[in-house]
Amino acid sequence: MAKRRIPVKNFETSKEFQDFIDIEKEWMYGRIVESITEAYELSQDHADVMEAKISETMSVITMKSDRSEWVTSLSLALKWYESVERYETCAVLVKVIRDIEDSDSGVKF
Repeated sequence: MAKRRIPVKNFETSKEFQDFIDIEKEWMYGRIVESITEAYELSQDHADVMEAKISETMSVITMKSDRSEWVTSLSLALKWYESVERYETCAVLVKVIRDIEDSDSGVKF
């Protein structure tokens, strides 16, 4: 199986990184949905969202979502996609959330 590629973003400052998170909502929520969906389909315990390298502090931040946080993360994404009227994406998210909830509760259909 091929290793999943995690996007790496480079920032000069911590503020630049925070601004990216605040401004690039569509990219961030899209990446969260993509990484969680992929991790779920591969039966992983966590989803790797992205890595951020910050030059001023010479630090690397790895953004992950543990399985226990997936429904919450996807629900936040769902609210954002509703706010921008991306209803087809909302329908997909509702299904993924239900699938995760059902698999975590042991319900099989």
